[in-house]
Amino acid sequence: QLVSDVPLCTLLSGGLDSSALTTYAVRYYEQNGQDKVHTFSVDYVDNDKHFKAHAFQPNSDAPWIERMTKHLDTVHHPVQFDTPELVDALRDAMLARDLPGMADVDASLLLFCREIKKGATVAISGEAADEIFGGYPWFHREEALNAGTFPWALAAEMRA
Repeated sequence: QLVSDVPLCTLLSGGLDSSALTTYAVRYYEQNGQDKVHTFSVDYVDNDKHFKAHAFQPNSDAPWIERMTKHLDTVHHPVQFDTPELVDALRDAMLARDLPGMADVDASLLLFCREIKKGATVAISGEAADEIFGGYPWFHREEALNAGTFPWALAAEMRA
């Protein structure tokens, strides 16, 4: 996946999946004499001041992103959004997805991809690893497994 004739990057949240993928990319680039890997991360204005740990997100991504970008010596591009930008992107995100989704997640992903496109054409990510490997909290809760609805619909209060 790292052979490309267009600018390539990795999405780095600081989590296990994106950190492992970025590590593989850095090693591949080093072995092949390529320039440094470009990484992108997303955060929200003032998240560093207002973050509160909960089951859906037990810690802030920022310290882990910083740790990985320093350890791997990547060219890092942090992207931040504020609430009004996310609200303005809700309709476009729903139209792009062609169905209602997880509002803020979809809006931030749309805006994030627009920013990434300014510097890279291909982005490698660890998306879907939680779905494959059971990383979300609702994968381990009996009430979520037997709820008769989408398990993430039960997690709205955790995402507030």
